[in-house]
Amino acid sequence: MYDIIIIGSGPAGLSAAVYASRARLKSIVVEKDYAGTGQIAVSECVDNYLGLPEISGYDLGEKFREHAEKFGAEFYVGEAVSISRSDGFYTVSFKNGKTLDGKTIIYAAGTSYRRLDIPGGNAHVR
Repeated sequence: MYDIIIIGSGPAGLSAAVYASRARLKSIVVEKDYAGTGQIAVSECVDNYLGLPEISGYDLGEKFREHAEKFGAEFYVGEAVSISRSDGFYTVSFKNGKTLDGKTIIYAAGTSYRRLDIPGGNAHVR
């Protein structure tokens, strides 16, 4: 049983992992893709992160992950498909059939590019 299950390994999820780990809470970060650091990873250049101008999104995401790992963040790779609550705790179910139980859920799954609902419309839309 985890104190906190953090769904999402982007900046918000990894920040939550740092705080949870520093507070010595048993927590786990759930990420859909191995070593995913969120949508920021595909940004060519991030100029608005204080103290790290002109850093690539990938490099910034790696710094976020390294910070979380430094404090002992635990990671699980899997696609969460449902969250249920019973007897005062939450159960996160995954596409592969595995489940994780926790006292608290932080849902920080972030965003994804919008897709056009037309043939050939899989290009990124901003």
